[in-house]
Amino acid sequence: MSLLRRFEHASGQQINLGKSSVFFSPNVNGQLRHSICTTLHMPEASENSFYLGLPNIIGRNKNAILGFLKNKVMNRINSWSGKLLSGAGKEILLKTVIQSLPTYAMSVFLIPLGTCNEIEKLMARFWWKTTNSKGNGII
Repeated sequence: MSLLRRFEHASGQQINLGKSSVFFSPNVNGQLRHSICTTLHMPEASENSFYLGLPNIIGRNKNAILGFLKNKVMNRINSWSGKLLSGAGKEILLKTVIQSLPTYAMSVFLIPLGTCNEIEKLMARFWWKTTNSKGNGII
């Protein structure tokens, strides 16, 4: 705690203990984890925790972990589905909004090709879908 207080004093920034958590290596035993968390007044970070919008732990199956990018794109496109948009309007939305969603994650992680392909398919489906088509449009 004294080290954290020294950091606060030196940087002029204050640590928000309510938003902070402690992340441990698998090699740290349970009792030591508990005593560190108690001393720092912080909970232990879970395996599914996110930091700055990105997952803390990336395992072997990156498609499953980074699937939240596909969900973000899908939710955004679904919110536009009922709107009457011109071709230019669709193009602007796809280029400015959808293509910017995974940019930050791409600056930190290598996005799997499968995830990129799925995002491209969602974009293409939205692009070719016509307002009077009942299904997916021209595909």
